[in-house]
Parts: sequence; structure tokens; C-alpha cells
Amino acid sequence: LTITNAAAYSVAYLRGVGTDAVLAGAAPSVPFYLDGVALLGTQGSADTLGRIKRVEVTKGPQGTLFGRNATGGAISIITPEPGTEFGGDLKVEFGNYNERNVVGYVDLPILESLSASLSGFNNERDNYYTNDYVAADGSRTGVLDIESRGFRTKLRWDASSSFALTGSYSYAESSNNCGLTFENTRVAPVLGVLPILPEDPKADRRINYDQLAGCEVNSYLASVVGTWQLPWLDLKMILSD
Repeated sequence: LTITNAAAYSVAYLRGVGTDAVLAGAAPSVPFYLDGVALLGTQGSADTLGRIKRVEVTKGPQGTLFGRNATGGAISIITPEPGTEFGGDLKVEFGNYNERNVVGYVDLPILESLSASLSGFNNERDNYYTNDYVAADGSRTGVLDIESRGFRTKLRWDASSSFALTGSYSYAESSNNCGLTFENTRVAPVLGVLPILPEDPKADRRINYDQLAGCEVNSYLASVVGTWQLPWLDLKMILSD
């Protein structure tokens, strides 16, 4: 499984099957699913997810369960269900380039059969690139900040022992160095001794752009999932936008 991103689009390949088309209407061969909801457009799916429970990777054609686009497989991301007891956790990380990452999660029981949860995240760091461009008036053009933030809230109602409804809403926004202008720097080879691919003397992460370059993505996902377990049949309804 190989996952990269280009221009805020996720590009997934599983056992060599995938697609690198990153147009707005392009359908991936290895789609992503979030709590059973199909993320059929690859745009915005490279965002940070915040708190998750597990990730399932299914190889090979998955059209029976996941739909027509899952010819190479499917990636199913599962987030925690709201708990019946109050509790939560907080994770804080620091790294180089002044990186600061925070992920928080809390369970909020309301009634015996009704509970909610709230998850939020904020990730940011200094930019790898420095823009050397200076305009005629002496002003400088910077680069987009590297950051992402968002939240997800879920509400679960167990109407009976066999019927449950779960509503979810999430919002995320991010900005980063994406686009073809940032992808033309040749990386120095290992040890820098291969004569066929010498070290790039300009691989210093310095650019000269007269305008702000990069990508900004705002995305939301609203969904309602209903499950009904009958004696001889299980039914599931998924509505999303």
C-alpha cells in the first residue's frame, strides 16, 4: 500500500493498482471510506483525521461491498463510537521546524440510550521553503503556512437493542506546499556518489515566486448511519453530503 498526496489530493496504490488522476471529477481505484461513508472525490482526503479507532485495508476488487470504484481495493477508516461513560484524552506533540500537534477527544453521555463525542485537532509547523522574491516596492511575498485544523462530532441513539442511529459532522481546513511548482527539485541521491544523478546544487528549498503559491482546502462531511438487526437480515442505511 502506497499513499502520497499531490495538490491536496490523496493518491493511493494497492498492489500496483491505482490512479494518479487528481482532477475534481476523477474517481480513485482505491477509494477511502470514513465510517462507511464513501469519500469518492480524492480532493481533501489528505487532511488530518484527528482521533481514529482503526484503519482497514482490503486488497483486490471490493465492488460487492464498497461499490464500483474499488477495483484495486478499499481503505476503510473507523472513528470511535460515542461512549456511555464520560471520559477523554489529549495528545500533544512537538517536532523540528517548530512543529506543534494537538489531538483531543471526549465522550459525552447524555441519556442511557443517547451519547455524543467530540474530537478536535490542530497541526502546524514552520514552512520548509523560503521565498526570496522582493517586489519593486520592497515588499516580500511569503509562502502559505503549513497547518491543518478541524473537528468531528458524533451523536448515537440506541433506540432499541436492534436499531441504532448515528449522526456525524466534521469540518477541516488546511494549507500546504502543493502544486507542480514545488515538485521540480531533484533530491540528492544516497551518499551523493552516483554520477548519473549528481547532487542538485539548488536543492536548498529556496524559491522565487511573485505570488503566493500552494493549496488551501476547506471540507466538511455530514452523515447519518442507521443499522437495523432483524432475525434473518441486517439492514444499513447511509446518507451523506
